[in-house]
Amino acid sequence: KNYRNLYTMLMVLITMFVLFVATWLARILANRISTPITAILEAADEVRKGNLQHRVTVRAEDEIALLVTGFNQMTEALESSGLELDRRRRFTEAILESIPTGVISVASDGAIQRVNQALSKIFPAEVATRATRLEDLFSRDDTTEIKYLMKRARRTGVAFRQLELRT
Repeated sequence: KNYRNLYTMLMVLITMFVLFVATWLARILANRISTPITAILEAADEVRKGNLQHRVTVRAEDEIALLVTGFNQMTEALESSGLELDRRRRFTEAILESIPTGVISVASDGAIQRVNQALSKIFPAEVATRATRLEDLFSRDDTTEIKYLMKRARRTGVAFRQLELRT
């Protein structure tokens, strides 16, 4: 009976030791996975807010390391693309401002995105700068004609017509 109690206690002790080691290993492995993933989620939140310089600096292994590297490469590419788009936007704005003819940049739904300074020679300056839709600048008939031209340009690639404005 004493041997049986001794072996039972020994088995309980071994079981407790194995459970302790298994729990300890599980926690270490979970941290090796969850720490990089948490860092990537935080970095994705930063990128969503517009901070394209944010990089993940957590040490990772295996596929998680590939994920971290891929995320950092993606944000680097987004940052360089954003800088290139900004440079092109500034270049386009400089060209628009240097054109002596009035230019209106219009979205497909008819919302005015940008106008140049020369447009204030055609329309009063305060009207040209405050206009948000084609209807703010043109009559109903002219707006209909411009939207028709925009539709035709989307279909065929090119559309032009001379409009006479009465001011």
